[in-house]
Amino acid sequence: MAMANKTRSVRIFHDAIHGSMQFSPICVDIINTVQFQRLRNIKQLGLCYYVYPSASHNRFEHCLGTCHLAGKMIRHLKQQDSDLKISDEDTRCVEIAGLCHDLGHAPFSHVFQEIINEYRKEKNLKKWEHEEASCKMLQQIIDKNSCIKDKLGDKSDENICFIKSLITGKPGDLKKPNFFYQIVNNADYNIDVDKWDYLARDSHLLGIGTSFDHERMLKMSKVIDGKICYRDKTLKNFYDMFYSRYRLHNTVYQHKTVLLLNKLLGKALKSADEHLKIFKRVENMEEFTYFTDSILEEMLKKGNEPLEHLETIINRSFHYKGTVTDIIKGTFTSPVTDIFELGDTEGKILDPIEGTREDDAVQEKINIYGESLDTPESDMQDNIQRRISGTITKKSEKKKIEGTIDVKKFDQGDGKMRWDIDGTINGKILGTSESKRQRNIDGKINGTIETIINSRDEESEPVIANKTDEICIARFDYGAKEKNPLLNIPFYRIMGNKPMYFKQEELEDMLFLPKKFKMETGHCFELKKKKQ
Repeated sequence: MAMANKTRSVRIFHDAIHGSMQFSPICVDIINTVQFQRLRNIKQLGLCYYVYPSASHNRFEHCLGTCHLAGKMIRHLKQQDSDLKISDEDTRCVEIAGLCHDLGHAPFSHVFQEIINEYRKEKNLKKWEHEEASCKMLQQIIDKNSCIKDKLGDKSDENICFIKSLITGKPGDLKKPNFFYQIVNNADYNIDVDKWDYLARDSHLLGIGTSFDHERMLKMSKVIDGKICYRDKTLKNFYDMFYSRYRLHNTVYQHKTVLLLNKLLGKALKSADEHLKIFKRVENMEEFTYFTDSILEEMLKKGNEPLEHLETIINRSFHYKGTVTDIIKGTFTSPVTDIFELGDTEGKILDPIEGTREDDAVQEKINIYGESLDTPESDMQDNIQRRISGTITKKSEKKKIEGTIDVKKFDQGDGKMRWDIDGTINGKILGTSESKRQRNIDGKINGTIETIINSRDEESEPVIANKTDEICIARFDYGAKEKNPLLNIPFYRIMGNKPMYFKQEELEDMLFLPKKFKMETGHCFELKKKKQ
């Protein structure tokens, strides 16, 4: 059914982050649809609300803020360079893309996408992306409201395709300049108005301070060689932005309790799917229009199998036991003559050793003790790989090692997260010569791997986790996984006319950079049994 009345004027909304925000008639028409209004009932941070009571804001206001910033950015770029030939139609499309970029978010925002994709992987179904769902919801709005399509102009079909490509961040066949796709969803170097809004909004509403200033970044941007580049003196601002992202992931988005609640929600949704057909709702946009966070109450009303998981969420029926680490203990079998008999060879020139590894006469068993550098998982597969750091010992002599084990595990059947292992190890001896002959190790390993709980009480001895415990993994970074995200950003100098990129050495001189840009921590919870 088409809208009966066309909006005649702009609307001004007041926002906690951006102050007064002005919206064009076509944006107001989109905002006033049932498809867009559903975003009022989807919390921006999902179950973070159960840990942080002020995390009550929703996708609705975030989309308004992103639209506002998208409009400011495209107008600023146009003002900076008239040769870009940015039309009023282009500006309108960029604003609509910012407004509609999260239309396709399902209940509980990002966590649902993770849950449904686990389910779809088990069923050998195509991965579900909320950006694609946003495009389908936008199409639903246009199909049901003819006045919106009319306002998109004579090239409405072309403009709709352009808006969808801006939402997905994937340039289509329209041959538009690349900088357009770096405004709303920047797949090139992860700087876009979507990120600016949610970092500023989440930090402010959670009461977590942030020092990055998106207005400064925006005003110091311009297009060079088809890329949005930023003035070199905004470098510190960008570091503050990435640090804000890291801090929010570390303290809020992946708070240990939030991770457990998300895991329990996943179990509840999978259990309820048989009766409520939850995962099919993303395939039908009519149903999806009414698919919001209210699914939690719907599941509670039905009172089927998932009720236990939901009660655990609502009643907080769990106990945090501590962080977890995998410990590897056992014996290592290898030709080890060169490991222990060459001694400390660093800095020395050695005569070649005659013979091959097969000719080495001594096959010795030596003790090995290592700590996994990978975060433990509660549902490990039969065959596992772990990066380890530890020691190997022969009599009283120890050598530090780093390496990788590739083993098969066997359940000890005692209800503990403890397995017998049998497989191979390869790695290197630390602090020895650069000669591969003297520093590399490879051979057979057998022993045990145990998931140890590091108790928060310093006086308590570490204990092995139970198989009934829930292990939750926090993985967070600065925005480019193991890499420094600042290396990817195109900057420009005041007299320059080409994009320039900072090198790692320059950044180390100018900033206090972290030793690692990606971190992982495993957390262990015990679920309390329901009293009969």
